[in-house]
Amino acid sequence: EMQRVAIGRAIVRTPKVFLMDEPLSNLDAKLREEMRTELARLHLDLGFTFFYVTHDQIEAMTMGDRIAVLNEGRILQIGTPDEIYNSPENVFVAKFVGSPTINLFEASIETSTLVVGKKTLICAIPGTQRSSLEKYTKRELILGIRPEDIEVSKEKKKADSFKCTVYFTQSMGVEDILNLRINNLVLRALVPPKLLARVGDTVYASINMKRSHLFDSETNMRL
Repeated sequence: EMQRVAIGRAIVRTPKVFLMDEPLSNLDAKLREEMRTELARLHLDLGFTFFYVTHDQIEAMTMGDRIAVLNEGRILQIGTPDEIYNSPENVFVAKFVGSPTINLFEASIETSTLVVGKKTLICAIPGTQRSSLEKYTKRELILGIRPEDIEVSKEKKKADSFKCTVYFTQSMGVEDILNLRINNLVLRALVPPKLLARVGDTVYASINMKRSHLFDSETNMRL
């Protein structure tokens, strides 16, 4: 209620810009969600400019028209929520947005394929990307895969599917988080509950390489 009163007082002054420094950080989850909606609606109705500081990626992604991701006082990337999520400029930004967190693995390019770990996974590079990635052959890279870009099934449905074991599950209602193990690698995947995967099950996973992210391992910058 105090937050609403403070915002109301600010509106009365008809400011050109609102400056908000983590205004919802001390609220419980339900009230935070309600206040996010109210603030977003307020911004839409009044058309004022808001500078909103937050460490909560959900607040940033759901409320911001444009997001500036900072680390140690440096702006690493500025863009729309879609640009920040789907085209992160570096590893820090990729890890900052998205829940569950993006999967990151050491990788290298060899003859039009992406070798992950100690040849634990060998993934075909999409044809549209091969020519632009040739110059990075044999370089140490970091492969990023969003959990929702891993398709999981109980039977081998695709030629590029690989066998793995479910070693941990988390139910989130509308979707489940599966932690999958293949040799020494662990992947997080988002799947529908109807898959009914249980710890110890053998499943098959397929990565949507067209939506994968590659970073230079020395600079951590996007290729």
